[in-house]
Amino acid sequence: MEWSHEEPYPCFRLDRDETIRANLLARLAPSVDGFLEWHAELNTRDRHALTDWLFRFGTEYNDGSRWGDVLDAVGLAPDSEVATYIWSLRSDKWDGLFTKLFPWLPSLNAAHQLDAFQLAAAFFAINESERYELCQVNGGCSHWWHAIS
Repeated sequence: MEWSHEEPYPCFRLDRDETIRANLLARLAPSVDGFLEWHAELNTRDRHALTDWLFRFGTEYNDGSRWGDVLDAVGLAPDSEVATYIWSLRSDKWDGLFTKLFPWLPSLNAAHQLDAFQLAAAFFAINESERYELCQVNGGCSHWWHAIS
């Protein structure tokens, strides 16, 4: 995780290897287990950043229609505190994720932070896998990470 600054808002990015790891986990893992192993390797700040990143990149190809699949993948009820809050950010086409999610994560207890991470991992994996399949059907795309297997 590469951090530029934290004030007035956190600015971070995944490095090349982390980006590849996220995309391979999304394509190759039928569950969020690989993401959970990665999560366990990180400190709290980087866990929050990875949660945020997975949601941000998961929104690129998501209209919310797969939310039920995401909840099912992690076994979380739609009316849980974490799912309800994150779903509420969709009301502005997921734009709330860019300003509201990262500051909210530290306010959660450890179990709810893990719920948020699992939702983020499933959200990203489901949407990235779908995007990857579309790229393959359409003869490829310009995403460099889709060329890596």
